[in-house]
Amino acid sequence: MSRIGFALASLLFAVGLANVACSSADEKVTDADFIIQVQPDYPDAAREHNIQGDVLVSVVIGPQGQLVESSIRSSSGSKLLDDAALKAATSSTFRPPLHNGVPTQRAYLIRYTFRLGE
Repeated sequence: MSRIGFALASLLFAVGLANVACSSADEKVTDADFIIQVQPDYPDAAREHNIQGDVLVSVVIGPQGQLVESSIRSSSGSKLLDDAALKAATSSTFRPPLHNGVPTQRAYLIRYTFRLGE
């Protein structure tokens, strides 16, 4: 019996925005978004050993849409899945976040879900 695995990614939300405090109703923040959202490859060894899990990757998106920083925020418990998620995040491209129409830098979490099906 063959097991089919899938991995999904979703940009969740901005985190830790101490330097961007929205104190006025006139202020507008537009979150970063994927230009190219690379989906992680489900590692063969993880599939063969029925390893599943969720990985939260922390990313900082810069004012040119560049990935400034990335790290595992919450591990799946499997280095294979964590590495696949981190590779997908660093291979993706982004539109920059905007604060009052001006490109800025913000931190986000991306959730990668690895599940096996029949």
